[in-house]
Amino acid sequence: MDRTHNPEFTVMEIYVAYKDYNWMMEMTEEMIERVALALHGTTEVPVGDKLINFKLPFKRITMTDSIKEFTGIDILGMDEQSLRLLAKKSVSKWTKPWAKAK
Repeated sequence: MDRTHNPEFTVMEIYVAYKDYNWMMEMTEEMIERVALALHGTTEVPVGDKLINFKLPFKRITMTDSIKEFTGIDILGMDEQSLRLLAKKSVSKWTKPWAKAK
């Protein structure tokens, strides 16, 4: 246990030999759809004033494509200094250390 791995917040943890992240995504998506059906009898679940559909297939998008889709900013070619300047303008609160990946 450390500051980034706190077991009381772990909902599910699974380890499977000889599988990759694509398999893990598929297994997780299938599980979420089945849980929605088991709990609600449908894949469409109201959350607040929204209706979320847990029916397969799920939309898959990379983090960089998501940033571009929702902000219009393409961060792929940006260096760390440019990203820091952008973050200071865009994010109300951030903590150090803040490297390019973060």
